[in-house]
Formats: sequence, C-alpha cells, structure tokens
Amino acid sequence: MESPDISEECKGELRRRRAGQNPVALNRKLNEAVGVLLKLNGEKDKVKQPSCQEDGRAGAA
Repeated sequence: MESPDISEECKGELRRRRAGQNPVALNRKLNEAVGVLLKLNGEKDKVKQPSCQEDGRAGAA
C-alpha cells in the first residue's frame, strides 16, 4: 500500500475488498478445504497399489 507504483484507485479497491472480508469465515472455509484435501488423500491411500509380485514385474530388473 505504500508503493508509489500502485495507483490510488487500485489501493482503494484493495481497501474496499479487505473491509468486506470476514477473517472468521475465511478461516472456516480454509479449514473445510483442508479437511476435504485430507479426506481425498486418505481415500487415495486406501486404494491398494499392486506390488511387484502382483503386476508380473517381479525379478524383471
């Protein structure tokens, strides 16, 4: 906000946007998004990956 390279119009828009934000609501949304990502990651880990013996590549090296 102290940069002379940013117009006063842009600074005003940034101030307006910031004033309209609710930090508690933003934190809640962030926590929900993290929960979804963790759940998706956990589901990915539950999918059984074939071992070398199961996919026919055992001893192929």
